[in-house]
Amino acid sequence: MQGLDAMSYPLLIIADRIAEALNRPISDPGLLNFINYGEFLSIWMLSVLGFISVLGLMAIWGERKVSAYMQSRLGPMRVGPVGLLQTLADGIKLLTKEDVTPTAADRPLFVLAPMFVFASAFVMFVVVPFFPWGDNTTPIGVPAAMENGLFYVLSAGAVSVVGVVIAGWASNNKWSLYGGMREGAQMVSYEIPMGLAALCVAVPCMSLNLVKICDMQMVGYTFVGVPDAFEQAGRLTTNIEVAQFGGILSWNIVKYPLLIPVALMFYIGILAHTKRAPFDLPEAESELIAGFLTEYSGMRWSLFFLAEYGEMYAMSAVCVVLFLGGWASPIPIVDGLIFHWAYDGGAAGFSFGKLVYALWGGCWMVFKGLFLIFVMMWLRWTLPRIRLDQVMYLCMKVLLPFTLVVLVLQTVWTLFFGNWFGL
Repeated sequence: MQGLDAMSYPLLIIADRIAEALNRPISDPGLLNFINYGEFLSIWMLSVLGFISVLGLMAIWGERKVSAYMQSRLGPMRVGPVGLLQTLADGIKLLTKEDVTPTAADRPLFVLAPMFVFASAFVMFVVVPFFPWGDNTTPIGVPAAMENGLFYVLSAGAVSVVGVVIAGWASNNKWSLYGGMREGAQMVSYEIPMGLAALCVAVPCMSLNLVKICDMQMVGYTFVGVPDAFEQAGRLTTNIEVAQFGGILSWNIVKYPLLIPVALMFYIGILAHTKRAPFDLPEAESELIAGFLTEYSGMRWSLFFLAEYGEMYAMSAVCVVLFLGGWASPIPIVDGLIFHWAYDGGAAGFSFGKLVYALWGGCWMVFKGLFLIFVMMWLRWTLPRIRLDQVMYLCMKVLLPFTLVVLVLQTVWTLFFGNWFGL
């Protein structure tokens, strides 16, 4: 019994710490003083679940329309205006389809795999910034502004590979197993270059916090470097002048042109991570029937695709944060005008100006993410699928050495010269 108590004591400490964290108050008292942090996270989780569901419905309809346009077709037209309700009708059909499990399948793992993949996509949204709002303690425009948020989102995304491998193994089908093993081999190839590409941004930004990386791209470099008010606070303050909001000139790919090829390599890693063409080898319908999805049907099958579209937006949002300014607009000074109008009063809590500023930044964030998703759809109907050996060659012999070289160059340049302009 004493041994059991000794084993359970650390777990009790962890449980107490979690309960204490969830019960602490939100630090923006004028707006959220009636809920604690646990309730705040619950609201965010439900919001993210609704966002992923709507995104999946609209993205599938959009992909059908994009492919139809590229092939001189009309695409969905009959169910709802311009076919908008076609995906909803397909979802209802999937709900009513028979749930088939192969007799020889490993049933517990077969059932667990789609949940595992969807959970991986879901938890990625914990650190993905949606809109700018909140103070230095609790930015409420993101569920959790972790200091190591960049590592967290890459790690959480990598877990989905385990679900795909489990699905391939549990199906007891050689085509499914081939698809799962392809995903494992592909992950080993692209994960390291993609992580190094992310570090190329972390070095000049000196942070792994995605919210801080967003804020750093709101402020432009002046003839005396970064504004002192930003360096002292670590986030935007009203002491920063309107003219120091640089628009597109403040984005990382403009301040640090070495990051332009790095952004391309990171985006290639996103394509491989989300199993999008030309890296859709785990499915490869012309070779493996449907790959790891061969034995799945109904809602279990749809969970994989819902997770895929969720990952597409989450990883696109991370790419936007790292390279394309986050929620910063491309128009210089305008962000500063709206920010000062919203926050110059200094009062905590809700105000119409803060709402406008949050919507302004949130719309730019979502627009940039959706544009990168559109590029994924564009590439799917443009490029042929490449072989697995070509994927491994590209990632291990081209992208990996290149990202290592750029990481060293970016580190040296940041250490001695600051940004591209030497300020």
